[in-house]
Amino acid sequence: TLLPYLAAGGLAAPGMRFSGFLVNPLDGFSYLAKMRQGADGAWSFVLPYAAQPGPPAPLFLFYLLLGHVQSWLGLAPMTVFQAARSVGAIVMFLCAWRFLEGVLVDRRAVWTSYALVLLGGGLGWVALPLGLAASDLTIPESVPFLASLVNPHFPLAAAALFLVMDVLGPRDMRAGWRWLTALCGGAVLGILLPFVLVTAVAVPAAWLAVETWLGRGEVARREWLRARWLGWLGLCLGAGPWIVYGLWLTQAHPVLRAWHLQNQTPSPEPLAYLFGFAIPLVGMALGWREARPYRCAGGRLLLTWMLVNAVLLYVPGLMQ
Repeated sequence: TLLPYLAAGGLAAPGMRFSGFLVNPLDGFSYLAKMRQGADGAWSFVLPYAAQPGPPAPLFLFYLLLGHVQSWLGLAPMTVFQAARSVGAIVMFLCAWRFLEGVLVDRRAVWTSYALVLLGGGLGWVALPLGLAASDLTIPESVPFLASLVNPHFPLAAAALFLVMDVLGPRDMRAGWRWLTALCGGAVLGILLPFVLVTAVAVPAAWLAVETWLGRGEVARREWLRARWLGWLGLCLGAGPWIVYGLWLTQAHPVLRAWHLQNQTPSPEPLAYLFGFAIPLVGMALGWREARPYRCAGGRLLLTWMLVNAVLLYVPGLMQ
């Protein structure tokens, strides 16, 4: 993920300077503006591009922290930004591997899925001549490799999401560790990318409801289900304060409220997602009869994740 940045820096024309961003530079400069506030010693955020920014508020704590790190180490902001982005990518790919090992039984399936996570994208380039902007080209968060090229908080949030799904999934572990990891995962997501908490909370709840219904009457399954439901409650406890705080802040803070109301991200048409996720969708269709993923708990978790998200993409709201 560093090679494209090095190439872009070396290709800058005489008298020009590479900005340091390959994807979405407008948001990228806003990250540096947040880091500058942290480097100046702030732990509360003010809108840097508003004539009347309003009172400071504890928000975007991750980038404020990176600004403090920049100040402590005496480094350039882009150096800290790129280092954090690289570390985030490594953590995301490690957590992805752990998740896949926990839900997939066949070793070939684990490696094939991991290859898709590492390098996979969609077929958005095929749709470009049709005038369609597919999700894999317009929503970097939807493709792990592309997310790792954009900023630090996308891959770190994906890592937290993989970890939450792993500890609430079929993998066996000590109940205390499951609860604590889910609690911390919820808090990390609340700080880094709060709207992903919708997926993090809804998908395990739907999957556990299915597993509870399938395991009704089985005494041996009660403890298995109980440990995971308790972990899900830990996730909600970790995420809850950030959800409540975010909702309160976007209503109580006049400037942030106006910013939130204009910050609309509607979903594109379904065809954009079909092209954006074409490769895994085609793979699933081809392997359905042989694999029959609905037969095991890990397969049912993956199916639940896909189906619940397909519904959430078009739930009415400002941020789909």
